[in-house]
Amino acid sequence: MTTSTNTPSTPTVQSVLAADMQEFIRLHRTDDVRTLALRAPRNATFDLTLALEQIAGWQTARRKLPKWAECEGLIYPPHLSMEQCSSEATARYKAAVAARLIGVGVGDAASATAMADLTGGFGVDFSFLAPLFGSAVYVERNPRLCEVARHNMPLLGLESAEVVCAEAEERLAAMSPVTMLFLDPARRDSHGGKTVAMADCSPDVSALRQLLLQKAQTVVVKLSPMLDWHKAVADMCGSVAEVHIVGTGGECKELLLVADGACHESVEVTCWSDGRVFCFTADGTDTVLPPIAEAAVLMGCGADLLAEHHHRLVQ
Repeated sequence: MTTSTNTPSTPTVQSVLAADMQEFIRLHRTDDVRTLALRAPRNATFDLTLALEQIAGWQTARRKLPKWAECEGLIYPPHLSMEQCSSEATARYKAAVAARLIGVGVGDAASATAMADLTGGFGVDFSFLAPLFGSAVYVERNPRLCEVARHNMPLLGLESAEVVCAEAEERLAAMSPVTMLFLDPARRDSHGGKTVAMADCSPDVSALRQLLLQKAQTVVVKLSPMLDWHKAVADMCGSVAEVHIVGTGGECKELLLVADGACHESVEVTCWSDGRVFCFTADGTDTVLPPIAEAAVLMGCGADLLAEHHHRLVQ
């Protein structure tokens, strides 16, 4: 059974599961949310804003997370969390990378392994990574997201997942060592503006590097595709073994760093876009790039975007 540690009770789950709200959601699931907001009855016996949030969340999931959208009873978080969460395609890619790193097949689990996601969010990446491990812990500082995860994970087949409401830094300091740590640092500042430097994200993975590597054999970090990955690798002081540039739908979506306790003089770089892959090796002085036309084809861009993708790869 999914367990929750230090998670304050919130009314969100109970409110969404109320019969009158569920009936409203069922009847209007495919309606335009903006139109529905204007036409919905103002004397509703339930929280109309919350109901509209659930409808909008399901509509986003149907496009972005089809496996989740097919699962009845899931509760969706506020718009920002839906906007920032991984797509199913990129989450599956991360699961494939993790499976290779720990030596299991996708869909299998290594019973003697453990992982923790220190920045759980909506839990999309966690839901695809957790089945690979013997035990898995979802950590999130937002109490509402913890309540949502506590409700959703059993519906997704993760009955044994542990949900912990805590700051990433606090949990990291207190936890026992695990096989893998995953982090997706928040990339918005206190004013809601986007940040791209790793040191400006929360938590600052570069500042936590030594402790992260003490607590895990492998650390996987998801970062903004706008980030200068050379700088990110340098900030991790030689611990990065792999960089993954992940794209879908013709857009570069995220950057993954795979770090471990070794000291790496070169980095294996993998570019992946909707199943198309090419790899190259970068070291501290030279970067060996494949023909840039191949990169453009891989990322699904036309000639007008060729220069832009060249700039991304060189970065």
